[in-house]
Amino acid sequence: MRELFRCWKRKLGVVTLLLACVLTVGWMRSNSGADLLSITCLGSTVKECLVSTDGHLVWMKAAYDSTTPSLSLEFPAFEFPAHGRLGRDHILGDNFLRNPNIHWSWQLGELGSGDVLLQNPSINCWIAFLAFPYWTLVIPLTALSAYLLLSKARVKTPSPEDRV
Repeated sequence: MRELFRCWKRKLGVVTLLLACVLTVGWMRSNSGADLLSITCLGSTVKECLVSTDGHLVWMKAAYDSTTPSLSLEFPAFEFPAHGRLGRDHILGDNFLRNPNIHWSWQLGELGSGDVLLQNPSINCWIAFLAFPYWTLVIPLTALSAYLLLSKARVKTPSPEDRV
């Protein structure tokens, strides 16, 4: 069993298979709600977010205008927590990518990039995003891991100098 994992292809195959499994779990979980991981610098009005929603993995950049007050519990739909599960009424929750106000820069099936301006009487929030359907990540990773795990290892042929 040890010699099976001596080759770098096998090790990489296991890593890609584990990554495909993690993404599959995210895919299934995204069909029942939205998860968010966000990063922001102190004092900045821009947030970088990774959102798992509606069968997609979405990278977002959310920017608030300078007149926007600090986000508080008054506007839960506009609040971007550092991480966690988002409610269905959150702006990034279910059906975010079906928002009719989205301006798509380009779109290829479910894969695409765009932006949207979300407005509330007190808050203006501009969001630019890049959306990947999970299947565009899971299927290639699974195929790559199958190739790496199932292909035969190359036998090292001795060079002419080694034969002497």
